[in-house]
Amino acid sequence: MQAKLRFSKARGNAKLMHWHKMYTYSMRAGHDCPFAKACKSCVVVENGKATIKDGRYNQFRCWGASCEIRSKNLRDMSQGNSDLVRKTGVRKRRALADLLDRSIPQDAEIIRVHTSGGDFLSKAYLQAWMDVAEQYPDVLFYGYTKALPYYVQLMDMFPENLRLTPSRGGTHDHLIDEYGLHEARVVYHPDEAEELGWPIDHDDKYAMEASQSFCLLIHGVQPKGSMAAAALAMLRKLGIKFGYSRGSQSRPE
Repeated sequence: MQAKLRFSKARGNAKLMHWHKMYTYSMRAGHDCPFAKACKSCVVVENGKATIKDGRYNQFRCWGASCEIRSKNLRDMSQGNSDLVRKTGVRKRRALADLLDRSIPQDAEIIRVHTSGGDFLSKAYLQAWMDVAEQYPDVLFYGYTKALPYYVQLMDMFPENLRLTPSRGGTHDHLIDEYGLHEARVVYHPDEAEELGWPIDHDDKYAMEASQSFCLLIHGVQPKGSMAAAALAMLRKLGIKFGYSRGSQSRPE
């Protein structure tokens, strides 16, 4: 039997759990995010102990890395997906498309790509997702990406059901400005979103549409002493909810 990538049924997250036929797909946070900068964080296992390593230019910790540190099952699944993609060959478009095709859950209606970790490792890898989206026109594929060099080359050829939102905070943010792209931006307080005139995405609505710029309110576990940690403390003090755990909704009160 040919090896398959592992997808997870969306659950346990206040943004996603109401979708009954939605699946998420992830690779390793940080390790498989070649264009990450402001959010660069990854889990490193040494002598059997897992710790988070933040990148040199980190401004806020990757939510996916925080998820991986809590869940060995997620780490193992993400590592397995990463290994299989790399074994297949990140520049082998057809082989990657075949791998994705045989791995897509049969009852999927929505798939969030690179949910807790990972990004497009090559142009061919992004093209493979495009190919698979064309094969499954009734399935919505969506997600965020900082792989802007590949995105701008291919964005005019995306199938309608592949909806990606450029995410600010990467190594190629200048392409967002140069091409006038819609974007997702992490903010530390709802007032920042109001100043921009952009909505805050509380339930992936804007991410699924991928048609306008929007904000994401800082959340997750942030490094002690960081501006991001101070922002979370202020949100708690003001009674502004920002988490996405079950029963919690990121919504200003």
